[in-house]
Amino acid sequence: MEGMATEPREGRGPYSARAGRVARVTRSRPSPRVGGGRILPPMTLPRRALAPVLLAALVLCAMPRPVPAQDPATAQWCLDPQRATLARALPGRCAGIVVDDETARLVEAERARRVREALQRAPARHGPGAFQQPEAAPGAAGDPARGRREKMAGTGFLVDGAGNAVTSLHVVAGCGLVTVAGFDRVRIAARVVAVARESDLALLATGRAAPAAVATLSPRPGRPADARAMAVGHSLLGQPSASATAVDAIVPPGAAATAHWRFAFRGKPYPGHSGSPLLDSFGEVIGVVHARAPEPGSGPEGRNDPRIGLAVSLAALRAFLAANGVHARDGDRREALAPDVLLERARRYVLRVGCWS
Repeated sequence: MEGMATEPREGRGPYSARAGRVARVTRSRPSPRVGGGRILPPMTLPRRALAPVLLAALVLCAMPRPVPAQDPATAQWCLDPQRATLARALPGRCAGIVVDDETARLVEAERARRVREALQRAPARHGPGAFQQPEAAPGAAGDPARGRREKMAGTGFLVDGAGNAVTSLHVVAGCGLVTVAGFDRVRIAARVVAVARESDLALLATGRAAPAAVATLSPRPGRPADARAMAVGHSLLGQPSASATAVDAIVPPGAAATAHWRFAFRGKPYPGHSGSPLLDSFGEVIGVVHARAPEPGSGPEGRNDPRIGLAVSLAALRAFLAANGVHARDGDRREALAPDVLLERARRYVLRVGCWS
């Protein structure tokens, strides 16, 4: 024999070599002695006992097999843009948008913040403010945009105590009505009072006298702290958001101090970020988000590079404000802010800009 295993033979015993057949149960017979020992006789079962055994086997075969666990190394974040929810999915199984870890973190942080705000706005039962009137919903009486259709949404930011705000010109061009909504989410009408077509800037009169906070300009753009920047605007992966969100950016050394009207930065600006302030680590404005950069060799009408953004330079912003008699303050902060603190401060002066038919 070449090995210990042997092939089954065709026979009449209780176990046949024919696969898939259940052998006929026979009565036990005396087993021959082999080498002084005794071979166990074939197991015999009454016919009535076979029914529950076969039923249990059928049930086990019909049970669903457990789905193998997803490999964390290959699973991806899948975003449902309608519900703004995240889930882990295998490659090719995402029915929404595949996002990276950084974007997933931003989405989860925004969702957690909305939950906190909803809990804070909910009045305590029989407590103070329990019978306050809720905030008017969009389209309700008193809303300036009632009966209109929103064509585009972008971002702006307050720059002085008179309620003047800066945004991108392409956000408010050709609008039948322009509205702004701040940290309180109250939508009011605004007027376009000045534009600069060469630098894609527009000045809005919001009527918000003595606002709670205004943006400050960087007195020394191009300093080393400008390398880590943040664009704060009303966009969540290209969908308009009620609250301002942040996108991290990296500004090349000295880029923010350029005398040219715009410069490039490394980041992921989305639609809705146009007009957002680009802030350095001190929370001071070093530029205004303008657009995404075109991909190399794609031409003026080609695809945009989602990894590179373009911002209107601080020099162009200062010239635009000075030409229209707006006096923005310079910042005087000497210590960098934590990203979450910087975002919360910016939300007090960043506006959601709506363009209506």
